[in-house]
Amino acid sequence: MSLLSAWPDYFHQLARRDRYLLVEQRFYASGLRKPDLITIREAGGDITIQSEGYSSPRLELPAEVFTYFVQNQMIYQDGPEDNEHRSIFRLTSDALQIAHELATR
Repeated sequence: MSLLSAWPDYFHQLARRDRYLLVEQRFYASGLRKPDLITIREAGGDITIQSEGYSSPRLELPAEVFTYFVQNQMIYQDGPEDNEHRSIFRLTSDALQIAHELATR
């Protein structure tokens, strides 16, 4: 199973109340850029995922899923990048409506 086929799971996690994506650009000490860190957050910060004895202090979103969300206009950037090279992305109103419809089926 490819990571991209798991996008609905990430979509449902992101669609929960007050959740958003935090995209952090990271750099090595030499100044070369590392891959971005993309995490699903909520108003209080990181979210903890627990499942069958497993606990994760954060939920990372694979870059290919983030790209899928962007290409399908499911998320938008909510404000400019900050001084620490971080940007917030949220689900669009259309994507939230789809999530709501899927949840009520």
